[in-house]
Amino acid sequence: MGGCPLVSNTVAVTVVSLPTAPTLVGNSVQCGAGVPTASISGAATLRWYDVPTGGTVLQSGGTTYASSISATDTFYVSSFNGTCESARTMVIAMVNAPDALTASASSTTIACLGNSCYLSVTQTGSTQSYNLTWTATPSECSGIPTSAAGALGTPF
Repeated sequence: MGGCPLVSNTVAVTVVSLPTAPTLVGNSVQCGAGVPTASISGAATLRWYDVPTGGTVLQSGGTTYASSISATDTFYVSSFNGTCESARTMVIAMVNAPDALTASASSTTIACLGNSCYLSVTQTGSTQSYNLTWTATPSECSGIPTSAAGALGTPF
């Protein structure tokens, strides 16, 4: 039969294992806008996405998301070894709206030097806890050295 000769070649194929998916260290909860503290651990380069599959890389590298967020967000993080990418691990960064806080002074808002004036804050909304820093403008003769710190509900 006058057909073409059969030619065969050997091809070497290297199969590379997928990297292990990152491990969630902890989700985070924050009050208002800010950089979330949710974190992940993993080998290789961590890639942050906002979708479980496909999508565009939001951040490459880092065990925490480095940009500020102002609403609850879910991230999906993979490990990338330069060739292959692992499955993604879900990370949740929850943002709670800050409560309304109202500052007030004791019955008199004018205090003579050496007399006391108590400052307090009333919280409207949830039972979130706050740390406060009081400052006076101008600070001269205010009785507040430069600033004074305290927790919500502790008068100064």
